[in-house]
Amino acid sequence: MKYSGITFFSALIIFSLSASAQIKRPKHQQRDKKASLYREKTGEVFPENDLQYKLTGWYWAPGLTYTFSLPPKHTNSFTDTLANPFDVAFNPTGKIGLYLEGGRYRILQYSYLFKYLDYGLAYKWLRGAEVFSYSAGNGTGKFSDHFLLAHFNLNNVVNISNISFLQNTIGLNADYPILKSRVPGFVKGETYPTGIVAQIHYKLGLGFKVNEKLMIIPSLETPILNLFPFNFPSSTLNYHHSKFRPVILSVRFLFLRPTQVECPPVYTPDFPDGIIPGGQDEPEPVEEK
Repeated sequence: MKYSGITFFSALIIFSLSASAQIKRPKHQQRDKKASLYREKTGEVFPENDLQYKLTGWYWAPGLTYTFSLPPKHTNSFTDTLANPFDVAFNPTGKIGLYLEGGRYRILQYSYLFKYLDYGLAYKWLRGAEVFSYSAGNGTGKFSDHFLLAHFNLNNVVNISNISFLQNTIGLNADYPILKSRVPGFVKGETYPTGIVAQIHYKLGLGFKVNEKLMIIPSLETPILNLFPFNFPSSTLNYHHSKFRPVILSVRFLFLRPTQVECPPVYTPDFPDGIIPGGQDEPEPVEEK
């Protein structure tokens, strides 16, 4: 049970890689197989193979972060220097921060579970505060942390219509703090994230195909398990005396790259000139010797 989250995620990766592995065939047989798959499936919003689109490309996504406090209000018990007990009431509040990510994606042609994977870098700003009060006084602690992170995602896509789809994503993120600002609150017993934070996260998105070159995917993301420091089954971050759940609202702009397959001109003597745009290329006459 202790490592069930890691085992589950590892199994998903192995399944995806196995399902997307390509069997070696002659080139013309591979092309025929792809064409057959494309003809059999209609109405697919996300590209299925490399017949019409290249399998790789770029994406970027601006967004906002918010730190939900869990529980919103709570009371902790402490003892003073004379071992006398006293209670302190805490009222944590979340704040909005900025988010920006960018990276590469790759379409998985033969995977039935995941449509594509992506990986990249992102900037994340987490903010919040905690008000405390007790018999001797009150005050407010604040935090404002900036992170540079790397992420890797596996994305499942379910069609809703011919221009929209539902996206379920499971992924990994590793966050490195580049700037930390903390205003202490009730100092006794305060804790903060230190160093690198690694998590498994889940993301739910609703995608739209704008045109042949652009998809827009608004999504909500939140961690589901802390991997480092490992604290099963926790998926929140400790600031001051409260637990905060980061949530990211982002809008991904995914850039498709249509393939351009040019066929050589074909001479068709049974059809009049003009059937093929630009005319037909007649064969050059052969001189008799």
